[in-house]
Amino acid sequence: MLLELINHYHDLPFAMDFSNVAEEAPHYHLEAEIVLALRGSARYKVHHQEFFINTGDMLIIDTQDIHHICESSDDVLLLTSYIDMAHFDDIYPDIDFMIFACEQLGTGLSASHQRAQNKIAFITHQLADMMMIQNKGASDKLLEEKLLDIINMMVNHLQGFFVEKNQFTYGADSSSQLNLDRLAHIINYLYANYDKNVTLSDIAELEHLSVHYVSHLIKETSGLSFQKLINYIRVEYSEKLLNDADMNLTQISEACGFSSPTYFNKCFSEWHHMTPSQYRKQKRPSSRTFHGEIDRDEAMALLLPYAKNHLGEEAFAESTGPYRHAFIHLDKKQLDTKQSAGSHTLCDIFPLHIFIDSEDELKKLIYYKVEVLKLMPASLTASDAALASPLADHIRYSLAESGLHIHEQKSSIICSRKEPAINAADACEKIFASPRLPIRLFGDTSALFTEQGFPTAYYSAYKAFASLGGSIAYKKDRYAVSADSDLSSVVLYNAEPDILMKAHLVFNDGRIPQQIATRTFSGNSSMYSLANEVSFSASFDYRLKKYLFDFASGSVDFIFPEPSNEGRWDIDIPASTMMVLTFTQK
Repeated sequence: MLLELINHYHDLPFAMDFSNVAEEAPHYHLEAEIVLALRGSARYKVHHQEFFINTGDMLIIDTQDIHHICESSDDVLLLTSYIDMAHFDDIYPDIDFMIFACEQLGTGLSASHQRAQNKIAFITHQLADMMMIQNKGASDKLLEEKLLDIINMMVNHLQGFFVEKNQFTYGADSSSQLNLDRLAHIINYLYANYDKNVTLSDIAELEHLSVHYVSHLIKETSGLSFQKLINYIRVEYSEKLLNDADMNLTQISEACGFSSPTYFNKCFSEWHHMTPSQYRKQKRPSSRTFHGEIDRDEAMALLLPYAKNHLGEEAFAESTGPYRHAFIHLDKKQLDTKQSAGSHTLCDIFPLHIFIDSEDELKKLIYYKVEVLKLMPASLTASDAALASPLADHIRYSLAESGLHIHEQKSSIICSRKEPAINAADACEKIFASPRLPIRLFGDTSALFTEQGFPTAYYSAYKAFASLGGSIAYKKDRYAVSADSDLSSVVLYNAEPDILMKAHLVFNDGRIPQQIATRTFSGNSSMYSLANEVSFSASFDYRLKKYLFDFASGSVDFIFPEPSNEGRWDIDIPASTMMVLTFTQK
């Protein structure tokens, strides 16, 4: 069988151990594989490409990629790790179909190479730490935290590839994060439908974009045309069948979606420089062989220099406290709106669809129209009951003069938000998870305003989105970055009630802004916490109510970061906190 099953460590979504494989048969895993060469050298074959790794090199093999070690030196020692990427698909839905083509980073001295090497070094440190933790039988929780750090780094900063002369090379610095996300979604669809007659129009409809835009996106982001991309995926599947199935070439061609055996021959030869028949006749080892026993004490000694700060016993103490990292790379080229993808603002990505369900809400809207306009709503929809009021036409006309147009409810069912948000970070997390879900105008803390008219945590989040201009450059789990010609902004949230988030802003040109404006929405800046101290009622003084809206809009401060040789600025995001960072990057 080509598929090799991996036994995970302590039921966690990974496995790792030392290895000294001499050679092996082609195979693949449901996990991604990361190999760190601690000593010696090895020659790998991954699909049609060969990679040579020496001491200190790292190789990433994507999920379900056919690969094998062709040969290795007698003294080879590898740290081999397997990560179940599907375990993280609740955070990154298309993670199983992301391509991390950072095998051939080379030793260039360019800024791009140095940035890539720094990212690889971070993963190397984390893997070494994990092996040392595992060897000591220490905290599984610490292992999970470090594994999540690796996943965040890979998805946010190593995702991306570019194909030149049929060779996959590192391309994360050349594409916007939004386009990389779209490409991963497209690849996901192609892997699920490779055996069908998929057209560019199908992809355009899937992404709600024009055919021309999608064609350009695929070519600019991957280096491949749409047709060449889907043909490559079909070739990948044919390789599995050529190795493992009792099928003739005609049957394989048909099963993989090629229009004819002749076209299958042509596409396969373009990548592998041999016909499918020649590929099938190649002789390969039928089993895995090793270079003798591994001295684990010696292996741990070789691993120690890669461990972050040469980890000692104190690194495994539970008293270090839980925290998570967010690494945000800010590349001036990608933040330039001329280079970024489209003109999607935060309000486009997280559109505010307001639903009005009663005549009373419709009347209240007259008094709240100024606050609602500040939120830049994408739509206002009213129910039949609300619009049945004799005053409805008059109210709609009055609001339309202010720029608020109310539309009739077209469906008999409106699925609006039901979950209360206890603070702005909690609201932000719920909006990130379901960005297009309508929200009630008035109600409890799952609406924009309470029945008494006080702003909720959802109001705070949408107010923050509306205050920022520019187009989206990146959008990932727990943060989004927008930019216009002058200003860049980062929206971060840490919805965890008891875990600190360490945000690391890496300015890829090496220049940290001299001043950064911050708007902070802490866990205390919410109606939930304030209601415990203040008695609210419909008769609450309107002058004090104004202060409540200011309170719900966050506190503003200015930070003057110290210069850094690494071009990195670190900031702690406390538990239950949302923060907006705004700066100029010239």
